[in-house]
Amino acid sequence: MKKPLKQQNLEQNSKLDRRQALGLLGAAGTVQIASHVGLSAAFADPLTLAELFDIRLPNHIDEQPLKIYGKIPPSLHGTYYKVGPALRAGFPNAYRHLFDGDGFVQLFRFGSGTVSHAGRFVATSKYQSETKLQRYSLATFATVFENATPIKTPDDINAANTNIIVHGDRTMALWEGASAWQLDPQTLSSMGPVDWKKSLTHAPFSAHPRPDRDGSLWNFGHVPWAGKLILYHIGHDGLLKRSAILNAPETGMVHDFAVTDRSLILVIPPFRYDPHRADHTSSFLDMHRWHEAQPVEILVIDKSSLEIRRRHQIDPGFHFHLGAAREFSDGTIELDMCQYRDASVLQNLFLDQLTAGPGAQPLQKQVLLRPTSTTGTVQTIHERPSEFPHSTLAHTGQTDRPYGWSIGLDPKTGLFRFAQGIDMATGKVDQFDYGAGTYLEEHIFVSDPQNAGNSGDTGWLIGLHHSISAGTTQLSVFNAFQLSDGPIATARLNQAMPPGLHGSFATTQA
Repeated sequence: MKKPLKQQNLEQNSKLDRRQALGLLGAAGTVQIASHVGLSAAFADPLTLAELFDIRLPNHIDEQPLKIYGKIPPSLHGTYYKVGPALRAGFPNAYRHLFDGDGFVQLFRFGSGTVSHAGRFVATSKYQSETKLQRYSLATFATVFENATPIKTPDDINAANTNIIVHGDRTMALWEGASAWQLDPQTLSSMGPVDWKKSLTHAPFSAHPRPDRDGSLWNFGHVPWAGKLILYHIGHDGLLKRSAILNAPETGMVHDFAVTDRSLILVIPPFRYDPHRADHTSSFLDMHRWHEAQPVEILVIDKSSLEIRRRHQIDPGFHFHLGAAREFSDGTIELDMCQYRDASVLQNLFLDQLTAGPGAQPLQKQVLLRPTSTTGTVQTIHERPSEFPHSTLAHTGQTDRPYGWSIGLDPKTGLFRFAQGIDMATGKVDQFDYGAGTYLEEHIFVSDPQNAGNSGDTGWLIGLHHSISAGTTQLSVFNAFQLSDGPIATARLNQAMPPGLHGSFATTQA
């Protein structure tokens, strides 16, 4: 009896390099094959982190139930959306950098103790154009192709690969430099760019909008070549309430911001857009330069007037993500962030440099900004290198020290392996060690709807992790305040996935 083609190809993987074989597995549906022979058997030595990111995906993955180990809480009802850059199966060329791939959205649908999984590439204008060509042809964050397709608007290169949020009646995949891209929340089919108003068509809408306690949503957009900063305030109904365009010629690469009851806070590292580097052969990353002697600039913007109220400076450093922020009655602001020494981490994320090693190691810091001083003070919150800080929505803008979560690095390997919670008032750390050879993604807090109206401090921490050696991807659910007890439930995906970036949870009624 002739063996199926997929199995023939797998058994012949000794004739392929490991990167090619991984692409084959990703396109075919990894676990259906690997469950019989095991990825550790397919390869003589463990996979590298770069090979994990190099898994190539089909256009979509049909929704299918996942096998669960443990018990999903019955009140955990809703959909967990995740997005990240991914490579497409069958394309002959490739991107250079982790941030370059097209957005691939995954959903995890929770209900009655079950979990199902589906995924689909976001069909942006970029995605559709390159699908017709069957190759990558448009410039991205860090890759420029010869004879690249000309660009008319920012949405021509919108990768929609960084974050996904649900607000009002919209589910939106987000990227730094272009429009929010609306998706059907059930099928993940693309519905096109969100047009907040005519004067902001194709304008940058950043990937980290911040919800406010009144149900509204804040965001910014950065236009470095014009020295402009766009502010958005979106109502709970999903309609634009206000917008403003500020002069910000000093603005560098800004990924995230923070919100208090009175202010928007933008922290601007000295990694600045350099117009002299801007030409058709340069990527967006190439157009920025690190200024090691310049401080970090912090803008405090008044929420009522949408004007810059204060400016502060701290010592040089680079960051992607901010945590919670608190503003007291006297105007003092406390801000949590994960800070790197410099911007070299962006160079470490080129795919040919993704190896298990110490690399760049961010530390969780608290920044104190007093209204009487233009110089802020910084202290380390936690000595373990950490990223992806997260806190409960209930604490947005509140002046008590919140409980926060992040994922911690193994300082010897540079891999994310710890899920950790931190009581900001006491500094006590609760953590779970996934073990060597694992790579964690962002873990987020999901509140328990049965506790609605109470303290808001009951819920779960959920997130994905990857076994590099086995080539598997799993979803874990923790009691958010008892991480050291380990996951209360784990679901193994039916296909290995490349690591993603950010996501959010949309709760539904049980």
